[in-house]
Amino acid sequence: MIPQPSPISSQRLAKLRSRRTRTHTWLLLPLCLMLLSCARQTDPNSHAKTLVMIIESSPTNLDPRVGLDAQSERIDDLLFDNLLSRDEHLNVKPGLAERWETPDPKTYVFHLRRGVRFSDERPLTSRDVKWSFDSL
Repeated sequence: MIPQPSPISSQRLAKLRSRRTRTHTWLLLPLCLMLLSCARQTDPNSHAKTLVMIIESSPTNLDPRVGLDAQSERIDDLLFDNLLSRDEHLNVKPGLAERWETPDPKTYVFHLRRGVRFSDERPLTSRDVKWSFDSL
């Protein structure tokens, strides 16, 4: 009689898949970096700083309020900073807001980091944060 293999639990299977995915990611990351480093600058006299990325598909929108697909979110993470973010344990941590207060359940007061500037060198102000919230 041939012994039957024991069934794999769904948790064990999820761990194996997660481990395999991480392994593939670590194997593909150096390859992607090598490919990106082989890119030639098209105009040797150009001093523009250009980042070239290979992605699976085009993002639907580069506005983080609208583009909710995976590609849009990946590129948004590279282009934009958040008011708050989360660490690897999903705890809220400071982003553009260095600290915040909650004086009552319906009120949040954010204290913005000093020295933050947009790409056009304009400083980040509370008016910019308010505009972002109002536009949602």
